[in-house]
Amino acid sequence: LPEGAWREDPRTTERPRTPAEPGDLIRVSVGYLIRHQDPDGSWRTLTRATGHQEAVTAICCLALSRHREILAEDNHRARARALASLASGDWKIPHVTDGMRNWGRFWRLLLYLQLAEEARDEEKKDLLRRADEAVRGLRQNQGKEGFWAGMSFHAGSNAAILVALSKAREAGVEVPQDMVDRALEGMMKYKSPKGTYEYQLGGPPMFSFGDIRGSAGRMAVCYL
Repeated sequence: LPEGAWREDPRTTERPRTPAEPGDLIRVSVGYLIRHQDPDGSWRTLTRATGHQEAVTAICCLALSRHREILAEDNHRARARALASLASGDWKIPHVTDGMRNWGRFWRLLLYLQLAEEARDEEKKDLLRRADEAVRGLRQNQGKEGFWAGMSFHAGSNAAILVALSKAREAGVEVPQDMVDRALEGMMKYKSPKGTYEYQLGGPPMFSFGDIRGSAGRMAVCYL
């Protein structure tokens, strides 16, 4: 990472901040994403792994679109390359799991919905068509019990996808009600009598009901 982007010791961040610092960090981060985009328009993880390439590409494109005024011309070109890469459908990497593909569909759905809010006419129609494809892909991979294949952290995963499906429905994308009902029923299986949710059944103690260490994986439930 570029010097100053972040520090290995998180304790160095525990100090008063000047009003300018968050903006500086955002500018450094935007520049980093633009410089490290792959030639095909995608991004990978820091370890250069390809499994989550689809999801990471959508996340990076979403981040750039929210700060499009920074390095505007390069930013626009990077987003255009990313959207072309996502639209190519060239994600048939042998070792990609169903879970990785589902996370890719989830993040693509959020990206297309965000961009559609600002688009007009034919561009908006195209983005909503892509969002519809992502919804249909998620429905195809939803299991009978309401969970999504390969996504082991069921409560948080289901909640995150349900949030995205709600946004899709608000945008006019068709979302089958039975898909939503099964996802809610599946998520409720992870609810404790106290109203908390288990992050992962049969996982480490930190994933048990109410343990603060597993709270990040349950955050999406709060959005519902």
